[in-house]
Amino acid sequence: MSDKLVIIPCGKKRIYKNRFGKGLLARDAYTGNIFKWGVRYADACDADWVIFSPESGYILPYTIIEEDADFEKQKAPFSLEDQLRNLNLMDYKEVIALGSEIFRHVISQSFLKTKVITPFAGLSAGKYIQELKIATEAEVYSSFERKYQADEAKPLEYDENDKLKFLWAYWKLPVPENAFSGRLEGPPPKKDEVEWENFKISVAREFWRDSGPEPGAWSQFHATTFLIGKKLLIQLWDPIMWLCDDEGPDAFEGYCAGVNLAHNEEGYLECYMHLKEVRCPKAEYEWDASFCMRETAEGGFLLNLGKVFELSVVNSKEKMSNQTEAPA
Repeated sequence: MSDKLVIIPCGKKRIYKNRFGKGLLARDAYTGNIFKWGVRYADACDADWVIFSPESGYILPYTIIEEDADFEKQKAPFSLEDQLRNLNLMDYKEVIALGSEIFRHVISQSFLKTKVITPFAGLSAGKYIQELKIATEAEVYSSFERKYQADEAKPLEYDENDKLKFLWAYWKLPVPENAFSGRLEGPPPKKDEVEWENFKISVAREFWRDSGPEPGAWSQFHATTFLIGKKLLIQLWDPIMWLCDDEGPDAFEGYCAGVNLAHNEEGYLECYMHLKEVRCPKAEYEWDASFCMRETAEGGFLLNLGKVFELSVVNSKEKMSNQTEAPA
């Protein structure tokens, strides 16, 4: 539970039944931009949120609704204060009310002990959406910083076998194709989910272009430079590793000839390991590490550091079993 609560107006666009004629969760019933961007703003703030409907009052996101009741048609009009108590919404330290002036006034009156913040007061509908999008983008930036700072104290680690393990893919440039990587089960993402993930990725890419990767990336870069001139066993990162007991792409060998920084064709700063004498184990499937690397004119390979999960130094006297030379 967050200490922050965002109250989101339901908006005028709504549907109450799915294609099977059954009621929908409240979070899926309201479909207008005012509601969608309110939800995205709350998610970006890492806040809990609740819907406010002029017909039904406060509605939890996972409440199944058939239709909005009408206050005037109810036999005993309920108290918004009672709703807040019944829904356990009275103990938040910060309450942010979105929506029109009428909504904000009613909401403020129902919270007796907590001051209600109204950051978008006095705006027209069009300007309100515009400012809400800007504020959401700012919160996404902030959430990236909080997430990176949480990992920054430990961007990498050495295990008992002196393996260098990257705990965060700091050098992995966000791209839309990876928005749902690692999602193995369940229904495909909804259109709104795709739009929201693409929005966050566009913000992340803009952040990267303006400021470069976060500080943890530089810790990983410097740690990798100490491996130059050594033969390495390299394990690439794959989302399935975190879901299936560390099963993932087979490790491969390569001689680290350098660690290079370069801007890609889109202007993003990236970090590459320059590998030579790359050898991949013969795999059951037609996959080898060369698919994840770019061949150089000198005959070596460039491997983006954002794809690396684990590195360990190989004793030059030891050989990998069932080796095969990486294709040129």
